[in-house]
Amino acid sequence: MLRRLLLPLAFALIAPAFPSSGQGVGVLPLPALPEAQDSPAPRTALHDPFCPVEFPDVAPRRMDGPPPIVEVGVSTLCVPAWGKRGFEYWAARLHRAGRVPALVELFDLAWMDEVSPLLSEPIAGALVLHLVNRWGREGLAGRLAAWRPDRGELESMEGEWMAFLDALLRSHRGVIEDDLSHAAARRSDASLERLAALGANGVAILPYAFLSDPDRPAPIRPPTRPGSETDGAVVHAVRTAQSLGLTVLLKPHIWVRDSWPGEVRMASRADWDRFFEYYERWILHYALIAEIHDIPLLSVGVELSAATLGREDRWVELVQRVRAVYSGAVVYSANWGEEFEGLGFWNAFNYIGVDAYYPLSPNPEASDRELREGAEAMLGRIETVHRRYGVPVLLTEVGFASTRAAWTRPWEGHRIQELSLRDQFRSYLAVLEALEGRAWVRGVFWWKWPSDPRRVERSPRGFKPLGKPVEALLTGWVRGDPASAWPRWSEVSSDRSK
Repeated sequence: MLRRLLLPLAFALIAPAFPSSGQGVGVLPLPALPEAQDSPAPRTALHDPFCPVEFPDVAPRRMDGPPPIVEVGVSTLCVPAWGKRGFEYWAARLHRAGRVPALVELFDLAWMDEVSPLLSEPIAGALVLHLVNRWGREGLAGRLAAWRPDRGELESMEGEWMAFLDALLRSHRGVIEDDLSHAAARRSDASLERLAALGANGVAILPYAFLSDPDRPAPIRPPTRPGSETDGAVVHAVRTAQSLGLTVLLKPHIWVRDSWPGEVRMASRADWDRFFEYYERWILHYALIAEIHDIPLLSVGVELSAATLGREDRWVELVQRVRAVYSGAVVYSANWGEEFEGLGFWNAFNYIGVDAYYPLSPNPEASDRELREGAEAMLGRIETVHRRYGVPVLLTEVGFASTRAAWTRPWEGHRIQELSLRDQFRSYLAVLEALEGRAWVRGVFWWKWPSDPRRVERSPRGFKPLGKPVEALLTGWVRGDPASAWPRWSEVSSDRSK
């Protein structure tokens, strides 16, 4: 039965992010929060760095005092580390959430009475900081007692206020994204837990690096932007997967804007030399991550057909350098067809890898029998390469979108195609049935499983099996009871009629 094989679902990592700290490779734990502390009593004098001048001593709601929003803002400005991170941080987050009202509403006493101090205080502090920037500290101090802006004045100031909030958000965006990404890490952990519960015993984790120009050599850098596949995010996902008993394939991937890795094509031998120098540095980075964190499988390349065909010697040299720092198994993830079937370097690897997007049939009305025959033909072509080199095979990617006749062009995007969960199910079933008894296939990585399950809701036509009939199919197949997965299509709302 296929369940004897390594049967993971490929986890396309949209990684939980961690703060960029400049540390070396390693686990980057969630940052410890400061110890709780009592906030100092509000004061009406600004102290360094914001409070170098005295303000009029005012009591709340004094008829001849400054507007209440300004009183609260002056007091907030004097509280060090308001809310542990400072009022500016929280004002930026509230602005990001679209919860900072217009000035006319802020100066309305009703707003101050109705909202929580957790909302009003950081917004008020930001407002006073904006006024300090606008008039200077001395200028603001001189206006406080008598300033009573009318609606016209407030409306004239609105543009500057919004621009100030935008700048405040930009200055705090990285920290905010880091903090929010810990929630993303929890969603990622939950997604991996669901994957393990499904019955999978492995996962491919994909950190991406971006190339803006596939024709020009340039340094390839691991992601550092919060919210991307940073080293800390990758390691966090790896550790979570390992704790769940999942075997990890680390699969670094070059992403070419508006293209694909097969279009990386240098113009001269000198450019190719520079490309391989940059590429080797990048892949050795992940080889070290894999070695440090006991990752048993490493893919050293993905679908770089123009860089592999006719240049196999460069890849053999690269694998030798990788093996100098990494003791696990090494695979290359070739694109189906010409690249996979034409490469001659497979004896340098522990596994032959193929991203197996062979069409199962050109017929959009193909029967189940035709799909099964197409899947067997695909595996027959892969087996020919296996027999030539005697190296076991990993299907480093295989999958189908939830679209009409997905088997005709399985590699293709899904944005405009007609939704069909039935056709995705039939495509999966054909491949699963064809894999039976083929022990030379040591693993199947299905494309793809989300690190953030919410993305399924935004893109129901995508490849992800999460929450679709194919999830039950995979569960039943791994557990030896595929019949339990057969859906009643009359209950599937996303049939071809949509």
